[in-house]
Amino acid sequence: MKITFENKEEIVECLVNEWKYRSSQFYNTEKNKQVEKFWTFNRCARHLFDLRNNYYIDECGGVTRKAGH
Repeated sequence: MKITFENKEEIVECLVNEWKYRSSQFYNTEKNKQVEKFWTFNRCARHLFDLRNNYYIDECGGVTRKAGH
């Protein structure tokens, strides 16, 4: 599990690989023009670390909040 990142693309790659996000959720497409402005490097990093610290992937592949959080 990688913990240091050089750029947003590396963070998005981890979100896609570890948490089954789609990369299009973090970049502009023709239908969602404002997404890239929101998902900055810092927001992507905070989101990834929040997921790692407070959630886990259950046996069915769903994201579940850890107990006590």
